[in-house]
Amino acid sequence: MNNLLPARTGELSWFYYSKRLGVSLQKSVGIFLWGRILDLIALFVLLTFFYALHRGDSRFYILSLFLFFLSLFIHIPVSKFKNFKGDLLTSTFASSLSVVSSLLKFLSLILLLGLAPSVELFLGFLGGELSSVLPIHSFGGLGTYELSFSLPQKLLGESLKEGMKLAFVFHSFLLLSSALYGLIALYFLHKT
Repeated sequence: MNNLLPARTGELSWFYYSKRLGVSLQKSVGIFLWGRILDLIALFVLLTFFYALHRGDSRFYILSLFLFFLSLFIHIPVSKFKNFKGDLLTSTFASSLSVVSSLLKFLSLILLLGLAPSVELFLGFLGGELSSVLPIHSFGGLGTYELSFSLPQKLLGESLKEGMKLAFVFHSFLLLSSALYGLIALYFLHKT
């Protein structure tokens, strides 16, 4: 829903379906915020790590590790929401899951498109993914994702035009695949 509705109004479907599954509004808000924060930190963990790899600068490796360990303790402020249980083990699992899901998404795209993996390409991908956690975006994020994907590549000396083309292909695949998974999820949510 989030990819189809403008200005991130699709996020409201989280609360609707959480309520249908018997999750209280306070708990679903807490989990929603926690997940968004962890996804954002995971993208920054990967961004700083791969930027360090690109530059060979150990300060960015340290920043990457710091951000990951920070994500393990995000459960503390979120735990103030009623009935929300977040502990170190859950935070470690959720933080790791956020990092791994971004890596797997990137790997699936380059395998599907037959591209050679590169740090520059991954940094572009992360730029596009960072646009997906912005509080507002256009219909399907079209344009925002492509620009966010292309800017890191341009800053690293890649062609902006080629970056935009590749970003459009990545984004189109991500929109279609998430729509497919979304339809499957909607089927099961309405079946219960």
